[in-house]
Amino acid sequence: MELLTVAAEEEGERLDRFLASRTGRSRAEIQRLIKAGKVLIDGRPAKPSHPLRSGECVTIELPPPSPPDLRPK
Repeated sequence: MELLTVAAEEEGERLDRFLASRTGRSRAEIQRLIKAGKVLIDGRPAKPSHPLRSGECVTIELPPPSPPDLRPK
């Protein structure tokens, strides 16, 4: 589980965009996590389009990364 605090310069940014830029995951993957309840803002579920406010605490439960495909081409 990862805890992120929204900085003043990130205020107004959509939750899904904020998390995609902070975690390096795709927005589609982040949106799936939000809809599955794996993302909380100040302890409450939120929508992907939620506009962030400075000082909000975002908690995200990230699954482990998928193993790379090592099959020869």
